[in-house]
Amino acid sequence: MQLVRDFAKDRTIGRVVVAKLKSKGEIGTHIDEGAYNAAYDRFHIVIKTNYQTMFTCGGETTRMGKGEVWWLDNKQSHSVINAGLTDRIHIIVDLLK
Repeated sequence: MQLVRDFAKDRTIGRVVVAKLKSKGEIGTHIDEGAYNAAYDRFHIVIKTNYQTMFTCGGETTRMGKGEVWWLDNKQSHSVINAGLTDRIHIIVDLLK
């Protein structure tokens, strides 16, 4: 949690999730809706990944590298595929806008 508090600085922290996507797993295309998602910015802190993990959001596909932090516009259509042989682990942090 200290990593999350340091990252958030003075912003209000919402949900914090450690998300593991197993090897050969995927999260289908979806949009995060509702009042909560409208009020918070979502960030992914990449803890573990592999080169075969592809994240798509708003029609753009990317590889999120270990140690990187990404802002995600989760109000756009997004999905992830882990075609690699190792699990993908992210800390997902929501910060009040």
